[in-house]
Amino acid sequence: MATDESNTPEDFSQSAENTQHNRTAYNKAYRHKNRETLLKYEKEYRQNNKEKIGQYHEVYWEEHKDEINAQRRQERLENPEPLRERDRQRYPERKERHSATKKEKYHNNPEPVRAKVRIYREENKERIHENNRINYAENPERFKEYARRRRAHKLGNKSDLAPGEWQAIKDHYGNRCVYCGRKMKRLTMDHITPISKGGAHTASNIVPACQSCNSKKNNRAPLKPVQPILEGLKLVPKKKKP
Repeated sequence: MATDESNTPEDFSQSAENTQHNRTAYNKAYRHKNRETLLKYEKEYRQNNKEKIGQYHEVYWEEHKDEINAQRRQERLENPEPLRERDRQRYPERKERHSATKKEKYHNNPEPVRAKVRIYREENKERIHENNRINYAENPERFKEYARRRRAHKLGNKSDLAPGEWQAIKDHYGNRCVYCGRKMKRLTMDHITPISKGGAHTASNIVPACQSCNSKKNNRAPLKPVQPILEGLKLVPKKKKP
């Protein structure tokens, strides 16, 4: 009896490879020809299924987190400059979204973030101190403002003085101390109701004072009645570095 050897396992394997190759080539050509239509469809699908896609990404991330992070680290080691340039270009348009995401993540579960920060500070004490020293020398007012905000926040007081408001407050009072009336460049922030006694770090609770008058007042009542700014404060735009 004759045996039909026209269809051997090797032939089936080769046929399957050819079929797969043809299908891939067809799909590639189809996508190229209908690129705009497919992009429009995909965009509409993502907009209509945001929640479903988000859930899928969350599940996939949890299952492949270590693998994805390892792959990203390897890519950065092999091609650091292109990725840095990409990040620099993306940063302006994603800044607000990233900031909001970080704040929400910290608000929902602050302890892991705090633990991570504590470990980093412990391992990089010298580097942090040196950076702080350099940054303070370049911009001391920024560090003082951070200290005031932090102090008010720790005491549970309101702290919403916007960038540019301090300069606007000084301009409003003619760059003069509200207590002695002297005009000077170096004025200090005086909180009408001291932060230590529940005062807010906000424009309506801040007046300019010279160092001498501010020290005399300390955490007591104002040296004389003062009228705080309640409304109509014109912000001074922050100067950009050349």
